[in-house]
Amino acid sequence: MILPIELCKGMTKSIYNAVEEIRSTGVKELRGDHPISRHEVDAENAGLRYLTRESKKQPSLKMGLLYEQKTKGYLISDGNVREIEIEELKELPDIAFLSDPIDGSKAEIAIYLSSCNKPMQIGETQDAFSTVIAFNPDRHTLKDAAACALQRWDGWQFQADENGSTASYNGEEAVITANRLDKIASKDTKFYTAAHYGHALPMSTLVVEEILRELKISENDSPGVRSTGCTTADILKPTMTRSIAFDLREPVDREMRKYGLKMKRGCHSWDVAPPGLLAKRAGAVLKDVYGNDIDCDLLADDYSSYFAAPPGEAGEKVLKIIRDKVLPKIPEKVKSWKEFWDTEVK
Repeated sequence: MILPIELCKGMTKSIYNAVEEIRSTGVKELRGDHPISRHEVDAENAGLRYLTRESKKQPSLKMGLLYEQKTKGYLISDGNVREIEIEELKELPDIAFLSDPIDGSKAEIAIYLSSCNKPMQIGETQDAFSTVIAFNPDRHTLKDAAACALQRWDGWQFQADENGSTASYNGEEAVITANRLDKIASKDTKFYTAAHYGHALPMSTLVVEEILRELKISENDSPGVRSTGCTTADILKPTMTRSIAFDLREPVDREMRKYGLKMKRGCHSWDVAPPGLLAKRAGAVLKDVYGNDIDCDLLADDYSSYFAAPPGEAGEKVLKIIRDKVLPKIPEKVKSWKEFWDTEVK
């Protein structure tokens, strides 16, 4: 039987190939428009077609598939597909997949046609991914997941299973291991704050200011602060660079609801699970901002915070600052931000 990791890799590669065709028609991010999202159905269909083809090769294998934000899933067997309730996914398939076919649709990706009439990409293709995570339906948690694959739109693919995490490009493969980070340095350390729109900006500023104050780092020596607009890209950073990524939207949203407001966006199971599994297999730290291990339900629309960091003292210190210094201030801060947010929501 084909391994779960191979099915993950094949599925995301198929979606990526379909997205390449989509991009060649001129898809790009424009101010006031969001055209990439209009092609999510095409990407979903590409992933479904791949698993359907694979099921013909293994007639006895029953596979389940669930896409982000969907209220129903698919049962795939012997080349046949039927839509089923999510509850049925817990019982019927031999293996199931949760996929976000286009993660990072805020990436600014422009396409030009060359003199040979071939598409030429330019822009932030390293911040857009097609992702999937494989799991046993009767153990549908991140903790028990079997494998994942993250296909980046610049051609790199990242994958993980019980044997660890790897990255591949043009037939070459490398092992991903998160390097220890004990000290935050202004020259090469960065914070990825998930703050790519209005509601998230005040909270990320609060966290960074508190970190600088507690660690006695001057503004001139402050680490870089970034946000890609893509959860997968942000969570991957600590496995490859001296970076720490965090998302406080869940605890802030809880306070906003007291005033009849709601966070516009947040981090869901399909966002955090595929890159989260890879980060954990690579040896990185993955927790929520309260310091608990993240173990989301892959068949539920769980909504959570996250904290990802390389192993070492730097991540431990920053998480402690967020937990002990930042979180207690959120109720009062949300109250003071309410007037601005209330205007934004309406």
